[in-house]
Amino acid sequence: MEKFSYLDHAWGVFTVCETLRCGIGEAWDRVRADIAAGKMRDYNTAGLLPETDFAAAGALWASMDQAEQQAARDEWYAFIGERSRSLQLTEAYRAGDRAAFEKVVEAWREAN
Repeated sequence: MEKFSYLDHAWGVFTVCETLRCGIGEAWDRVRADIAAGKMRDYNTAGLLPETDFAAAGALWASMDQAEQQAARDEWYAFIGERSRSLQLTEAYRAGDRAAFEKVVEAWREAN
């Protein structure tokens, strides 16, 4: 079974953050809520993430027990919590360099 990770949705979180001009925490909460609902809602992700399969992500999320869901949240908090990494992600996102963005994500995954 595929493992759920919010890191798979990091680009989407940054898209919401930058487009709606909100903080990264609010953007993550919007994406998280739509994943939990299994659908994109205009008042959360505002139609910004058409490439995201919210139904599949939501089903995967719903299949997890509370401990697995908490582990996914903790992974996100650990990932996004380091300021230097957040700055690297922001710079890559603003440059439109998805490869560099994903490289930061994958480097963190490999190290953790």
